[in-house]
Amino acid sequence: MASIGFPACVRKGRIIKDPKHLGKGWVGFNFARALGVPIRVINDAAMQALGSYGGGRMLFLGLGTGLGSALVWDKTLMSLELGDLPYPDGHVIENYLGVPGLAC
Repeated sequence: MASIGFPACVRKGRIIKDPKHLGKGWVGFNFARALGVPIRVINDAAMQALGSYGGGRMLFLGLGTGLGSALVWDKTLMSLELGDLPYPDGHVIENYLGVPGLAC
């Protein structure tokens, strides 16, 4: 068994949208067949949040190529995609907090 934290929207273990920061063609990609082992796929920020969770309620914000975000409480894990929230100038918040923000 292998676990993959993938940098895009993942629902019920399936990639539902190609990531912004990688090439296209990931939707429907069969990791289990490619790697030859059973696979579990979740959003990468959700995986990072789960790995650092110590109980209670936690909001995870990860700054990297973009803004990863997840919320953890009790036995619930939810990726949030906060980087896609609109900013007043018509861009999204991720444009200012991730790698594109370094150019500002």
